[in-house]
Amino acid sequence: MQGLQKSLSKIEDTIRKLERSVSEAEQGRHQRQQPTSPPIQINNIQQEKQSYPPPPVRPPPQLPRIQPPPQLPRIQPP
Repeated sequence: MQGLQKSLSKIEDTIRKLERSVSEAEQGRHQRQQPTSPPIQINNIQQEKQSYPPPPVRPPPQLPRIQPPPQLPRIQPP
Protein backbone atom coordinates (compact mmCIF):
# COMPACT_ATOMS: atom_id res chain seq x y z
CA MET A 1 0.00 0.00 0.00
CA GLN A 2 2.84 2.38 0.86
CA GLY A 3 4.60 1.57 -2.45
CA LEU A 4 1.42 2.44 -4.31
CA GLN A 5 1.21 5.77 -2.47
CA LYS A 6 4.84 6.54 -3.40
CA SER A 7 4.14 5.75 -7.05
CA LEU A 8 1.06 7.98 -7.04
CA SER A 9 2.98 10.89 -5.51
CA LYS A 10 5.77 10.47 -8.11
CA ILE A 11 3.18 10.54 -10.90
CA GLU A 12 1.56 13.65 -9.43
CA ASP A 13 4.96 15.37 -9.18
CA THR A 14 5.71 14.50 -12.80
CA ILE A 15 2.33 15.87 -13.91
CA ARG A 16 2.99 19.14 -12.05
CA LYS A 17 6.43 19.44 -13.69
CA LEU A 18 4.93 18.82 -17.12
CA GLU A 19 2.21 21.41 -16.54
CA ARG A 20 4.85 23.92 -15.46
CA SER A 21 6.99 23.16 -18.53
CA VAL A 22 4.01 23.52 -20.88
CA SER A 23 3.00 26.80 -19.26
CA GLU A 24 6.56 28.18 -19.55
CA ALA A 25 6.80 27.05 -23.17
CA GLU A 26 3.52 28.78 -24.01
CA GLN A 27 4.68 32.00 -22.34
CA GLY A 28 7.96 31.86 -24.25
CA ARG A 29 6.12 31.32 -27.52
CA HIS A 30 3.96 34.38 -26.92
CA GLN A 31 7.05 36.47 -26.14
CA ARG A 32 8.86 35.28 -29.28
CA GLN A 33 6.03 36.27 -31.62
CA GLN A 34 7.09 39.54 -33.13
CA PRO A 35 4.62 42.10 -34.34
CA THR A 36 4.44 42.39 -38.10
CA SER A 37 6.96 44.84 -39.45
CA PRO A 38 5.52 48.15 -40.64
CA PRO A 39 5.37 48.65 -44.39
CA ILE A 40 8.23 50.55 -45.98
CA GLN A 41 7.49 53.74 -47.87
CA ILE A 42 9.80 54.80 -50.67
CA ASN A 43 8.83 57.73 -52.90
CA ASN A 44 5.29 57.57 -51.54
CA ILE A 45 4.97 53.99 -52.81
CA GLN A 46 4.04 51.56 -50.08
CA GLN A 47 5.89 48.27 -50.25
CA GLU A 48 5.93 45.31 -47.95
CA LYS A 49 9.30 44.17 -46.66
CA GLN A 50 10.26 41.05 -48.59
CA SER A 51 12.74 38.43 -47.65
CA TYR A 52 14.39 36.50 -50.44
CA PRO A 53 15.39 32.85 -50.27
CA PRO A 54 19.12 32.16 -50.19
CA PRO A 55 20.73 31.45 -53.57
CA PRO A 56 21.07 27.78 -54.49
CA VAL A 57 24.31 26.15 -53.48
CA ARG A 58 26.33 24.71 -56.34
CA PRO A 59 28.43 21.62 -55.77
CA PRO A 60 32.17 22.16 -56.23
CA PRO A 61 33.42 21.49 -59.77
CA GLN A 62 34.65 17.99 -60.41
CA LEU A 63 38.28 17.92 -61.47
CA PRO A 64 39.29 15.25 -64.01
CA ARG A 65 41.13 12.33 -62.53
CA ILE A 66 44.85 12.34 -63.17
CA GLN A 67 46.06 8.99 -64.42
CA PRO A 68 49.68 7.92 -64.18
CA PRO A 69 51.52 7.66 -67.50
CA PRO A 70 51.55 4.20 -69.05
CA GLN A 71 54.52 2.03 -68.19
CA LEU A 72 56.75 1.52 -71.18
CA PRO A 73 58.51 -1.81 -71.48
CA ARG A 74 62.13 -1.59 -70.51
CA ILE A 75 64.55 -2.21 -73.28
CA GLN A 76 67.49 -4.31 -72.22
CA PRO A 77 70.81 -3.24 -73.72
CA PRO A 78 72.36 -5.93 -75.98
